Order: sequence, then C-alpha cells, then structure tokens
Amino acid sequence: MKEKKFSHLVVMDAGNIAGVISDRDILNALGATDSKEKCASEIMTSDPICVSEKTSIYKSIQLMLEHNISCLPVTNKENNLSGLVSLKNLLQQFMKELKGLESEGSIDFRFLK
Repeated sequence: MKEKKFSHLVVMDAGNIAGVISDRDILNALGATDSKEKCASEIMTSDPICVSEKTSIYKSIQLMLEHNISCLPVTNKENNLSGLVSLKNLLQQFMKELKGLESEGSIDFRFLK
C-alpha cells in the first residue's frame, strides 16, 4: 500500500467483493500483540457499501458521511468491481467542478486562496 500510495484495498472472494481494508484498519491491527498473524478477513470491513459507476458525487459523499467511511467500491452493470472511489477522489472532482463555476463567474472562491 505504501509503495503504490494506496490507502484502501478491496478484498475479493471468488470474484465477489468481500470487504475493504483501509490504512486505518492496518494501523489498528498493528496495535494488537498478534497482528503479524492476522489475515485480511480479520481486519477488513466486511460487506462494504458499494456504489455503481452511475452514482453521483453528491450521493457518494452523502454515503461516506452517513457511514463514517472514506472509500466506496465501485461496481459496473454486471455487479463486478470496476474501481474504488475515495473521499479524496470525490473532493478533487468536486473542486474541479467548483473551479469551473468560478471561471464562469457563477461563484467566487477568493476566500480559498
């Protein structure tokens, strides 16, 4: 995770999404005395909330805030994993859209600079 700069991993079981492991999950496991002996299923969040490729930024952020999570597995129309969207990804996209509104003169972001 460190090498690839990932903060989340999706755990698959027989082609199905079984869970998500976050960097927080790993840190919590490292605090346990037997952490070197734990397997993914012991530290992952099972049955994670997933979104489809068509889910809006607004709905994705809403789900993350409601469930206090920082990523969502993304599935395609066949219900297969197609990616993972993080809170950081959503905020980056949201800022691009807001910057577009600013350049159109629809909104003023001088207070952010």
